[in-house]
Amino acid sequence: MVPGTPATVNGIRRCNREYRDGTLRSEGTLRDGLPVGEFKEWHPNGVLAARKVFAEDGMTLLEDCAWDEHGRPTRTWRKGV
Repeated sequence: MVPGTPATVNGIRRCNREYRDGTLRSEGTLRDGLPVGEFKEWHPNGVLAARKVFAEDGMTLLEDCAWDEHGRPTRTWRKGV
């Protein structure tokens, strides 16, 4: 499989994107085009930039966290908290 090209199995597709230098930019899973589970994004320097968690319905955001390029938290949110 070519990097950044999703493969679909039973409506579930794992997606990865990379920066030009090959550093991982984002990854997550889609079911029938909707986000499910954990999605992550990274800054170009490799530091985690964001993490979002979606419910199985693909429409409900359960958690949303972000960090700056030095790894310092800039946003933390959880549904119901």
